[in-house]
Order: sequence, then structure tokens, then C-alpha cells
Amino acid sequence: MPPTTDFSSAEYWSKRFESEESFEWLISDKDLLPFVNDNLPVSFVQPEGNVNHDLSERVFNVLHFGSGSSSLGKSLQRHLNRHCYNTHKKKRIQIYDSDYVQTPYTSFPTPSNPNPIPNPSPSPTQEQDIGEDEDVVPFLLIDVLSLDSLQTTSSQNGVSRWDLIIDKSTCDAISCSPSLPPDTIKINGEAGSIGGSPSDAVERLLFNLSRVTENGARWISISYSSNRFSLPDTKSESTSNSASDPNQKSDSPGKQSIPEKYGWKLVDKRMISTTYIPGGKRVKDPKTGEERIVHEPETGVWMYVLERI
Repeated sequence: MPPTTDFSSAEYWSKRFESEESFEWLISDKDLLPFVNDNLPVSFVQPEGNVNHDLSERVFNVLHFGSGSSSLGKSLQRHLNRHCYNTHKKKRIQIYDSDYVQTPYTSFPTPSNPNPIPNPSPSPTQEQDIGEDEDVVPFLLIDVLSLDSLQTTSSQNGVSRWDLIIDKSTCDAISCSPSLPPDTIKINGEAGSIGGSPSDAVERLLFNLSRVTENGARWISISYSSNRFSLPDTKSESTSNSASDPNQKSDSPGKQSIPEKYGWKLVDKRMISTTYIPGGKRVKDPKTGEERIVHEPETGVWMYVLERI
């Protein structure tokens, strides 16, 4: 039997990215984008009060964490560039790919150019001719389980708060992590512990992301799990196509859901696709290079939409 893969290991991903040029987890960009479009934060889609205001005043920042070798970041940048002008809502939207290990196909900020330049806002006359230059997606090296890494890297690149966060099965990989040690953050050059930072990896993620978002921001998480954000004693949920009550709480009175505990409200949960490959899929062991056919059961692909409260 092949050894169990530790998807929370930086060593695993670094080795994998040495040879992986492109891989999409769970669902293709084309199939996912309509769901993202339908669940954008209110700030993205509400009409501007004054269409003649200086567009440089506000940039809506989107963090795609755990981007790996995915093309989702660029596909989403291209889609939103066109969507925001086709609907006459003049917005500057910038997508940032990020991961905690480097891939050979990403460009990092350099000492001579430490801050990626956000996408310029095309003029209204460019609605039908938005080119590749406006689809540039900078890459940030961020460990989302480290609040110091998340806050420092965001700030260094001109982002004070994220308006939209997206991950595609990254939360699934993080859930494989063992209990985490106490998190620390540097204050005046000295490391200090972060009060309230949980040891559970998924809860640490919820906690950290809540510190870099404001009320109304959204997090769209795509997962193979139908109970990714459930309390430990409430994981026997129905696996129907759509949750009848996305904010369903534990049967135990007084208990908050895990997202609510860290300042998030679950506004939607639904199965948006299934994974099944007839005949199996060919995978390569990143350590040995050996290939094998893996047969997997059909499983649901779930979308969680959380909103910062």
C-alpha cells in the first residue's frame, strides 16, 4: 500500500511543484467562476455613488491562497476585469495568488520592485479590449497559518485588508495538519504570543483571516468535505445538494458554529459539482517518480461562502 500523503507538509508541496506545471483541484475555472460571480461581496457589486470619482481611491483586493500551479487567479482577474466594466460598475479589482512555498512558475517581488503594481483601471472605451497587461496577477509568499506572515506580507504589498478570499481545497490540505504550536508575532523586533490563537489548523485559519478582513468581506472555500466547518460533535450532516439552513447550529443550546466563533457567518453551503474519472486517474509519486492509476469514488465538491461579521 502506498504511504499516506501529508498534504499539510511544505516538503511535499515543494517537491511536487518541481515537476508540476498545472493542476486544478476539484473543479475547473470555467465551472467555478459563475459561482464566484454570484457570491461576490456587496461592495463589489453595489453601484458607485459617483461614477466620476477618482478610481484610484479604492482597490478591491482578492487573496487566492494556496494557489500552487492553479490558473484560477488569472482566470478570475480576467473575468472580473470584464464583468465589472460590462455591468458599468467601475471598480479596480486586484487578484493576488499566494502560497507558502515557491513554484517555478511564479514571480516574487524583488528588492528592486518590492511591491507588485495593481492592475490599472481600463477606461470605459476599453470594455471590449482588455488585454493581457490588465490580467497580471502578482504572487505573494504567505503562510496563512502565521498571522505575522499574513499581516506583514499583505502590508508590504499595500494591502491593509482583503475584500475577498478564495481557496480551492487548500483548507482541506490544512485540515490534515496536526495540532499547531502557539503562534507568535513580532512587535518592535520582539516575538510575542498571540492571544486567542487556536491550535486546531482550520480554526487557526479562521482566526487569522478574520484579522485581515473587515465586516462584509467574504471567503469562498471550495472543499471535498461536506462538514469542513462543523463542530466536532455535529459532523453527521446531510449530504444533500444544498443545505436547507447554511447557518444551522449545533443541537446543544448556546454553542456557536466554528465560523461564528471567529467572526464569520456561513451564508451559503452547497454541492456544486462531483468528482469522478472513469478508468481512474494517473498520478506520480513526488518522491519516487513512479506513476500509478488511482480509482476514487465519486464525491461531492462543496462551496462554502463565509462573510466577515
